[in-house]
Amino acid sequence: MSPMSTQRRYAQRVARFQRVAKRRALFPSTASPQEVSCLVSESITSSVTNDEPGTEHVMELRDKVYELTEKCQNMELEINLLRKERDIYKQKLDISRVDMDSLHMNDAQSEKKLKYYTGVPSIALFMWIFNLVCAYFTDRRAMSMENQLLLTLMKLRHGLQNSDLAYRFGASSSTVSDIINECIPTLAQTLKFFIRWPSKAILLSNMPMKFKRTFGNCRVIIDCTAFFVERPYNLRSQAQTWSSYKHHHTLKALIGITPYGAVSFVSKVWGGCISDKEITQKSGFYRMI
Repeated sequence: MSPMSTQRRYAQRVARFQRVAKRRALFPSTASPQEVSCLVSESITSSVTNDEPGTEHVMELRDKVYELTEKCQNMELEINLLRKERDIYKQKLDISRVDMDSLHMNDAQSEKKLKYYTGVPSIALFMWIFNLVCAYFTDRRAMSMENQLLLTLMKLRHGLQNSDLAYRFGASSSTVSDIINECIPTLAQTLKFFIRWPSKAILLSNMPMKFKRTFGNCRVIIDCTAFFVERPYNLRSQAQTWSSYKHHHTLKALIGITPYGAVSFVSKVWGGCISDKEITQKSGFYRMI
């Protein structure tokens, strides 16, 4: 066989191998790294056996193919490990999330988490409250209206800082501040019908037995609650809100609850300088008894 025909056959074989490799590269699902390695090895072995030109170069290519195949296998193992690690962290993230998407699973863990963060014992009750107030909420692109209610209740329940709530809900601190400033007056206005002074018959029928034996004539339990506020810019407001007892600027309100735990009286808010006795007299509480 002439050297020219040998070179032509070798060129045709190389071209055929390149076409197959290109086709396998375009459709990787049709070939695994082991199949590609075998294909290259067969072509290289055939070339070496027939003593065709470029034997040393072909041997170098075969070593490189083996090396790349081993690297591919190691990378595939590493990718699988990373996928498992991703799934584990994703599961942990889903458990630690506090938003309505994670709480809508209606399982015992969701109910427990909702009660801890908001004080609302069930998702059904939360959605009932949401249906009452959602018409007065602003539809924001940054946060759903359900999460706005959840965020506000978490603020009222635990007093979390706005930066903390911003990280939890993936929003800015200014957005959290706007939501709280809008939702709290809405909740106060919409849910004020819950605050009712009960009749004596209702009070006695719901009074705990242990409480009835010791304090059978009790109608209400009152307390003047103080809330810390920032120092006002106005000097007169500074004097009205300063509490010598708390050594801080505060607002005070008289709150009354029934023996069975329902809120039955809430006064207007007064400056922290007023005494408990004075706020009880001016709040109209005595007219309720």
